[in-house]
Amino acid sequence: MITNKKYVNYEAIYDSNDLWAWINDGSIIYSNQEKYREYITILIRKKEESLRKYKTQYRNRYCHQLITLIPYEITKDRWNDWVDAFAKRIDKRFVKYLYCYKFHTVNKANYVTIIFFTRDVIPKKEVIEKYNQDYFYDKKTGKRCSGNFYYDEESGAKLSGYEEGCVIKSNPNAILKAKSGDVKTDKNGNQISKVVETTGNEINTFRFKSFETFINKLKKKSIKATKDLVAGVVIYSLISKETIKQDTSSIIRKAKIMRNIEIDKINSLLMQYQDAIEKMQYDEHLEDIHKKLNEAIRTVNKMIHTHKKDFSEIRKFLLNWWNQNILFEG
Repeated sequence: MITNKKYVNYEAIYDSNDLWAWINDGSIIYSNQEKYREYITILIRKKEESLRKYKTQYRNRYCHQLITLIPYEITKDRWNDWVDAFAKRIDKRFVKYLYCYKFHTVNKANYVTIIFFTRDVIPKKEVIEKYNQDYFYDKKTGKRCSGNFYYDEESGAKLSGYEEGCVIKSNPNAILKAKSGDVKTDKNGNQISKVVETTGNEINTFRFKSFETFINKLKKKSIKATKDLVAGVVIYSLISKETIKQDTSSIIRKAKIMRNIEIDKINSLLMQYQDAIEKMQYDEHLEDIHKKLNEAIRTVNKMIHTHKKDFSEIRKFLLNWWNQNILFEG
């Protein structure tokens, strides 16, 4: 396996109770919005209104949770800056779309848990109320009424409302007060308005077909966020070492330790290559060289973990690759 020492875990939150439990657990919460509690209340209500429109069983995704390792290159005083850069790398719309986050440390490793909301909250605004249909009132009773009467075509019986094929007759007592789209007014003739809070359309930032590809993309966003803040930083692509479990026999343990020593040597060489390439600044050719190097690293990974090639052969392969692709020799 190839590693860049990045960790990202994704999980959707389907229960508003779980969301509020996370918000209210007493730990320090940071957010890109000062009124995040008010916004969350609005977004939950919108989600639950949407849920009622589905006739088939449907699970609401209230928000999207990421747990990621904070890069060691980022000092503690810049953790908030890094989260901001990471969020914008995921989607530029998180400049205004809501996200909240918490920091935590496990075994000396620093992590951040971020919950992202993929619907924008539009600030409260005053809206003039309008009629959504023609408004009639009965001149005798003064009460609202229909502009027409509806009768069954065969029996002549009066119907409560319009039905296909029915006979329509005008209501002689109906007086049109307002047409659909007219502004509503009070008894003094003043326009009626109301304050509303609305939300924008849902964005598809966290939809994916391949979970593995999705996670790898998030890891790349993490790397780019780090490079946004730390000039000249190199995030190395390296070969993962053999896992040694507690119940591994002493013979196998010794063999794996020896292999890991050799893998460290290969990784040291790969780090030298990546450092040198970054310093060379190939301009328009740099992206192509990175692609070739990543292909070479994948080949080395297979040579080590799949084909179990001798490490002298692997070092020879890397030396030849460098001579052919960087020094243009041979």
